[in-house]
Amino acid sequence: MKAMVSTWLADAIMYELWVGSDGTSARTIYDSSLPWLIGKALLMKQVHAVKQRLGITKENAERREAEVTLLSFMILFCNLLISNLRTYTSVRKHTPVE
Repeated sequence: MKAMVSTWLADAIMYELWVGSDGTSARTIYDSSLPWLIGKALLMKQVHAVKQRLGITKENAERREAEVTLLSFMILFCNLLISNLRTYTSVRKHTPVE
């Protein structure tokens, strides 16, 4: 289960970094020191590679985006729930019973 969640999270982060956002952070990381044309070409190549890895095509782009967004939301919610449950359990253990 943990490996599956990690894979989903990695896919969501990769999607958001390269495809879902305006590309500012990816450009800063990937091609800030390169001449504009070379950096742009490499960035487009990376975006294409990410889309291929995630199975995104022109026909299914909206559906795949919704899937990735939903999975990342579910992972965030589950992590928040687990964190709150751990905190509750920890407080409950140290609270004296009357």
